[in-house]
Amino acid sequence: LLMSDGDPWIINIVGHGLFGSEVYSRARQCGAPAWQALAFTAGVSAFWEYGIESFNKRPSAIDLVATPLLGIAFGEARLQVQRWIKNRNPTRWRKAAEILIDPFGEGERRLLHTRC
Repeated sequence: LLMSDGDPWIINIVGHGLFGSEVYSRARQCGAPAWQALAFTAGVSAFWEYGIESFNKRPSAIDLVATPLLGIAFGEARLQVQRWIKNRNPTRWRKAAEILIDPFGEGERRLLHTRC
């Protein structure tokens, strides 16, 4: 079992899981298969731990594992819900649900007119 890095469990599990979910979802929405999105998420996690965050604290094994694994779990679930919602009749409720499920992605697509 991996040792805690000193962060509260809510940061290690929920925070890193949601961060991983955002990275994973973006790769999947841009057409990457699940294995590539997982590899991309693991790469971003390593870059964060060994690059950005390493100036303030030592890289954490639990973060390196939790971010991609929880990212694929949360991200794939969100992606499947998004696909189900997008296949419904267009209503204002559907648009609200799309924003609720993927607020950053929908914001980017609507404001910057990006494809994925």
